[in-house]
Amino acid sequence: MLNKVTNLWALKCRAIKIKEGESLLIYWPQFNRTSEQKFSFENDYCVKNHSYNINQNVIAFYENKELFVIPYFSEAIDILKREGFSRSEMFVPFSNREYPIVYKGYWEELLKKAKEQLSNSYTEQCLKYSKKMGVTALPKEILSSKCLRIPDNGIVVANPNKVENETMFPVINGYCCDHLTLDYLGRYCINKGVISFVNADGKQYVSKSLEVQNKLIELGYKYRNFYVIFSNGEEPVDSEIEAHWKKIIEE
Repeated sequence: MLNKVTNLWALKCRAIKIKEGESLLIYWPQFNRTSEQKFSFENDYCVKNHSYNINQNVIAFYENKELFVIPYFSEAIDILKREGFSRSEMFVPFSNREYPIVYKGYWEELLKKAKEQLSNSYTEQCLKYSKKMGVTALPKEILSSKCLRIPDNGIVVANPNKVENETMFPVINGYCCDHLTLDYLGRYCINKGVISFVNADGKQYVSKSLEVQNKLIELGYKYRNFYVIFSNGEEPVDSEIEAHWKKIIEE
């Protein structure tokens, strides 16, 4: 869907188009609330003709009293710049988890495709930089049998020192191989017998295996201090994650 977008016309066709003065029913999942929103770009959105902005992996661009919204992918920015669009401080709708109800299914499909493209590109960049640093990805069989990957959307844990459950996220969030990513890429930390590391592909894992620890050192990983999930009494709430983690511990 998005990998075939090579020009401005195709980009506009894929994007959700909103006209000046149009009203849409918007759902805000974080508040479980639906409200009607009338779009007045010049008054409320700080738009300029042939301008664009990015927020939370969503792009909005404006031309001739029409606003176009699409999930972020790098080729879209290349197209906009090539067509003379410049970045501004305009407001980016649908970038705070809200979405227009009438386009719900289509928007979710766009987000899915954009995430796939970003993830693939991110993995390639991480592996490239890891190679330059002399770091090699751990074998897949070790990752699957002796490690637990921390999902992008985090792990919900119960903490004996806290009343409510909390979500613990990877040290790297998003799919941008920036300076923050490079600070953690190919690094590991150990606390109270639990080891956590950012694999050469940019994904973070946690383990209790001495074999994993030795393999990390062998493959060029360096020590870096960061918070190690499950090293301070946290326990996973999800039953599948809990079962996998217990299996790792028992081995």
